[in-house]
Amino acid sequence: QKGESFSLNEKAIDYSVLKRDAESTQQMYDLVIKRFKETSLTENIRTGNIRVVDMAEVPREPVKPKKTQNVLLGLIVGLALGIGLAFFLEYLDNTVKTPDDIKLRLKIPYLGPVPVLAMAATDNPGGKGGKPGTGDRKPEEDLITIGSPKSTASESYRGLRTSILFSAADAPPRTILVTSAAPSEGKTITSANLAVAMAQAGNKILLIDCDMRRPRMHRVFNIPRDRGLSNILAGTCGIDETIFHTTIPGVDIIPSGPVPPNPSEMLGSQSMLKVIEALRGRYDRIIIDSPPITAVTDSVIISRWVDGVLLVVRAGETHREIIKNGIGLLQSANAHILGAILNGVDMGRDSYYYYQYYYYYYGEDVEKKKKVHRKK
Repeated sequence: QKGESFSLNEKAIDYSVLKRDAESTQQMYDLVIKRFKETSLTENIRTGNIRVVDMAEVPREPVKPKKTQNVLLGLIVGLALGIGLAFFLEYLDNTVKTPDDIKLRLKIPYLGPVPVLAMAATDNPGGKGGKPGTGDRKPEEDLITIGSPKSTASESYRGLRTSILFSAADAPPRTILVTSAAPSEGKTITSANLAVAMAQAGNKILLIDCDMRRPRMHRVFNIPRDRGLSNILAGTCGIDETIFHTTIPGVDIIPSGPVPPNPSEMLGSQSMLKVIEALRGRYDRIIIDSPPITAVTDSVIISRWVDGVLLVVRAGETHREIIKNGIGLLQSANAHILGAILNGVDMGRDSYYYYQYYYYYYGEDVEKKKKVHRKK
């Protein structure tokens, strides 16, 4: 009886489950039947809720596309994107382009610009065809202060001469080191034309080519390089034997001489200091051309023994971080930085009014001469 009782209980539970399923199915069936009847009734009822609100008219102009609106939107969006892209590219560009970049961001004095006309030749002696930066250029093309004394480039070097003379409070610097942070920024051309500009003011100038890795000063003045500074430091020649008198009055030059295997050690020796001290009393100004600061340590070594360092910066190409690194190296050597010049400035783009006016003044003079010549 107990087993039958348990069996009946199990059957009662199964019966309850099946009963609930049957009731749920029945309710679902009734709901479907109800919805079916409602749908059938709705289909049989036809409602007319459509009425004429207004008569259709032929449009005078097309609805789409709206040309005026699209043009205005395109113009506004284009200007916004263009301006935004210009600011973004300007933000990404970390090169030095204006005097404010030198004075405010590099925090060194600004001595003046040199136009792109004077930058046609660089420190790179290679190349063919007389293109910019090649060694096929003539000396008068490099020495623009001689070949074209009335040009804006010549005036810029004369302005640079004045800025250097007034760069020190007590006395003008007598020994000037010309260098740059990166290669091919115009150090050699700047040194040569600055020497000529100072010689034109009545000073006795000596140019020393301390770039013993890629010397080029002898090419500018068209002199031999068989003996020079390296011979003096090695003790094989005297100072007087290596001084070359150029065709420019007041300008002498000591070339680099044969390229030694250890330029840094030779330039950092006491012999170099003795050479500078021996020449200091014989010339009014000594201008030293040197290799880039960040490439080798020669310029940093020489900067300890000169009165001031002139930093050449090419506009729109030299990165600020490289220049800051070079300035840091000079400051660590306790060098006196006279300032920086902005080399390769495009006068049409940057529009320095003084040089435009100077060019206009001399251009007007040239036009008058041409008119007089034509009348004759």
